[in-house]
Amino acid sequence: MNCKNHSDKVAGFHCVHCQGYFCEPCMVVRKVSDDFTAYICKECGGKVEAIVDRRAQKISAPAKPAKPVLPKTAESPQPKTATQPGAPIKAVVVKELPVEVLNFWFYFLEAFIFPLKGKGIFVLFSFAALFFAIAGIEHLVPGANLPLLIVTGTYFAVYLFKAAEDSFYGSARLQKLPGGHYWAEMGRVLVSLFCAGVLFLFPAHLYFVYRGNFDGIYFSLLILGMFLFPMAVIRIIIARRIIAASPFGVVASIAKTFFAYGWLLILLIGFFALLCYLNSEYLSNMDGGRALWWLLSVYLFLASVRLLGTFARAYVGRINLQPRQK
Repeated sequence: MNCKNHSDKVAGFHCVHCQGYFCEPCMVVRKVSDDFTAYICKECGGKVEAIVDRRAQKISAPAKPAKPVLPKTAESPQPKTATQPGAPIKAVVVKELPVEVLNFWFYFLEAFIFPLKGKGIFVLFSFAALFFAIAGIEHLVPGANLPLLIVTGTYFAVYLFKAAEDSFYGSARLQKLPGGHYWAEMGRVLVSLFCAGVLFLFPAHLYFVYRGNFDGIYFSLLILGMFLFPMAVIRIIIARRIIAASPFGVVASIAKTFFAYGWLLILLIGFFALLCYLNSEYLSNMDGGRALWWLLSVYLFLASVRLLGTFARAYVGRINLQPRQK
């Protein structure tokens, strides 16, 4: 049996919850103690059993009386091959659908339900309350909230990337907040995202610093950067490499998904513009309006990264980028 996510790798683990077969990189590994290491399914969070261990137990068990072997017919199932200790496991070719199997627009509305699934309610209210509290510190002691805002914003950005990456690999709900094992993997990703932001969003601001005014060139550079940057993020979600943010690869990927990508950006920009309008016209003038603003903002960010991850899953074949081996 081969891994569900990597057809070229033999599955060494079986999830007892979702019944999937996976290789070790698809598992969440948690060392509980020196004598025990827990393996958890990344897709559903269920308990995972090692297939090799179960085979070893079968081999070491007392031999049972052999059952009579029926003649093989065209309709009978293939007999199982006995596995001897130390013998390599022969890879079985399993025909699976490619990653690009879903209709992005069919899952579009689902992205706005996604933040409410799994750990979504807890995550949504936790981040909204935290940002609201940090904003309140600014009113009491101006500038004192900046370190907290940087740390919280970075952690939230990491969680957003995790939600987008989980969506790309087929997760159906929000997972819990990332722990230390995930942060250990995020160094290269954060560098890649930072380089993409500098490459596509910094030129407009650099031009403003040089010229000192908002003219047509500034807005042209800003719009161009905002148009290219989401595709750079999508490519980083797929590959987790700095090279994924190269302008040539980004432009080529946009050209192959131009209409779907264009509509995606129009909708995302429209949602955030609507949120800003509601804040300026209604939320800022009502009691509890700031708290509701942060709640809606966190919700919209979670829905947006779900759309980016789903878009990457739907059009990975056109983007033509090798997914990272999880």
